[in-house]
Amino acid sequence: MLNSVCSFIIRLFILSAVINTAKIHAETLLFYDDFQPFSYSEKEQTKGLFFDIVTTVFKNMETTYKVEIYPFKRALIMAMEGKGVVVGVFKTDERLLKLGFSKPFYHEKTVLFVNKENIFHFSEINDLKSKQVGVKLGWSYGAEFDQAKESKLFTTTVGSPEQIYRLLNLGRLDTVVDNELSGMGIINDLSINQNIHVLPQHLLLGNIYIAVKKGTNTELITKFNHHVSRIRKNGVYEKILAKYYSPANDGSNSEPQ
Repeated sequence: MLNSVCSFIIRLFILSAVINTAKIHAETLLFYDDFQPFSYSEKEQTKGLFFDIVTTVFKNMETTYKVEIYPFKRALIMAMEGKGVVVGVFKTDERLLKLGFSKPFYHEKTVLFVNKENIFHFSEINDLKSKQVGVKLGWSYGAEFDQAKESKLFTTTVGSPEQIYRLLNLGRLDTVVDNELSGMGIINDLSINQNIHVLPQHLLLGNIYIAVKKGTNTELITKFNHHVSRIRKNGVYEKILAKYYSPANDGSNSEPQ
């Protein structure tokens, strides 16, 4: 009888240790909170296309995870400090110094939104010379755009999505740079879509990644890459995209950095 009791206690201890270990090793997924429809918070729940893709991949990986949501800049810095996996970022030379990246899990298109009363020709970055450009705080729009901004080719106004689109609607900005799908959602919400036009030439086509502190979690990244390929092949990936893209939308998209 004593042996049975001891055996039960040992099994219970082992089970408790396994559960606690799983909790300790749960990966922290860092999402950002204001980038509809890709990554955002609604009624204290994290939602969006990036959320759906990445959590589906982690479930397929059978990897325990927890979700935290922050302003983009903070999520990025936390990943650089080794405090989690930031979800939905561009790869830049500066970030490569501090972060290790997956293969892209999504492809995104950045465009220029303009007031219909102030449409201008755009085919290359120099066409933004002397323009007043609305951008989101902490975002990167690719190396060419960032370099042109640093060289003062144009002037930028930084603000929340709602702020910069309202300024565009009032004619106080020449253009707003944004992800097409996200920007269309914002101007529809603000009921100003009848005044805003998207220029046909995109600014940037970019790849979107998850990233971790450089030199860490390489096994996780390898596993993530494998399972992204799997859900692309088995049709799960396309089903996720179908929730966000109508047949009239060609899937064009942008990102915070």
